[in-house]
Amino acid sequence: GGYKVNAMVRNPSKVAEESQHHPNLTLIKGSFDDTDAIAKTVQGSDYVVCMASAAAVKPYPTDIMKNFVETLIPVLTNDKKIKCFLYQAGAFSKDANDNIDTVPFILRETLGRMMGNYPMVRDNDAVIKLICGDGGADMKKVPYIITRPGGLKEDTATGTVGISDKAASTMITYEDLAKVTLEALNNEKLYGTLPFIA
Repeated sequence: GGYKVNAMVRNPSKVAEESQHHPNLTLIKGSFDDTDAIAKTVQGSDYVVCMASAAAVKPYPTDIMKNFVETLIPVLTNDKKIKCFLYQAGAFSKDANDNIDTVPFILRETLGRMMGNYPMVRDNDAVIKLICGDGGADMKKVPYIITRPGGLKEDTATGTVGISDKAASTMITYEDLAKVTLEALNNEKLYGTLPFIA
């Protein structure tokens, strides 16, 4: 049982050994600008989830996520089976109208710059604008959710994380994030929204 998952990865050998051979997981080697690998990964999917990040790359590659989503949009819009595209941005990201609450704005402008994450935050802002309107009429055919979780950590799941209208004030476990992401995909009330995960 469970979901069948296609995952595009740069290096399949870096995926945990037990996951590499899971019967419901197909690993596809590719990169953000590899249209063929992107199409192979997405083809026939009910849901497309982008949780990719280049946050660890210094200096941050200019517009890497915006360019990736620009490459992805034609693939998404040509596959009529896709029910929803979920893009994971971050808690410091503005909404499609450039709005952001005071505390996330202050953290974005201070911590984001001090930690060198400001280019990534700006890149996510550009992706949000692209998905929510600048991506053209074709993107309007694909239901989307843009989640904005707080900081992430390896730890035991708490089970207390969910969709929120406020940014997270604490770190979130990867397991909690995965659970909330799966729940969001099946909640059509969230389609067309930019919820926080907190």
